[in-house]
Amino acid sequence: MSGQDPSLITAEIDRALASIAALGESQGGAQAQQLARSIMALYGEGLARIMELARADRSAAGVLERLTSDPLIGSLLALHGLHPEAAGERIQRALAALRPALPPGVDALLESAEQDRAHVRVVFHSAAPVRHGDIRRALTRAIQEAAPEIDTVHFTGLHDDLLQIIRPERRPAASSANG
Repeated sequence: MSGQDPSLITAEIDRALASIAALGESQGGAQAQQLARSIMALYGEGLARIMELARADRSAAGVLERLTSDPLIGSLLALHGLHPEAAGERIQRALAALRPALPPGVDALLESAEQDRAHVRVVFHSAAPVRHGDIRRALTRAIQEAAPEIDTVHFTGLHDDLLQIIRPERRPAASSANG
C-alpha cells in the first residue's frame, strides 16, 4: 500500500479536473476529458473483475466483506456502481455509526435513497439548543462517505442557523422637568 491519503489524492484530482474544465472545448481540453474518462473506465473494469473473482470463490467471502467494508475500496465500488449493498443500507449504517456523535436528543432517519438522492428526516426529542448547520454538515459528510453516488441530500427538520442580532435597549432620553 502506498500510504497516500485518499482525500489528498481526491483533492488533487478535483484540481486537475477543474483545470481541464477551464480549457473548455479546445482540442487539449477534449483530449484530457477523454483520457480521464478512459482511466476511470479502466479502473472500473478492474474493480468489476476483482468483485467477480471474489464472488466466484466461496472461500473468499471474508475477503469480499473486507473489500466492501473498507472505506476507500467501498467508496470506489459505489462510485463505479459495483457495491453489492444498496446505497440505502450503507447510509443507514453510516447514520447509526454517527448517532453517538450527534447532540443528545437528535435522531437522523433515512426516509429514502434513490438513484442520486437521499432524503433524511432529523428529529429533535429535546428543546436544547443545537446548531443545525453543524448537524447538516456531519450528516452530509457521513452520507457522502457511505454512498458517494448520492449527489443531493434533502433534510426535513433542519433549518439554516440564523444569526441573531440583539440591539441594545434604547432608553428614553432624559428630560428635565423644570416647570
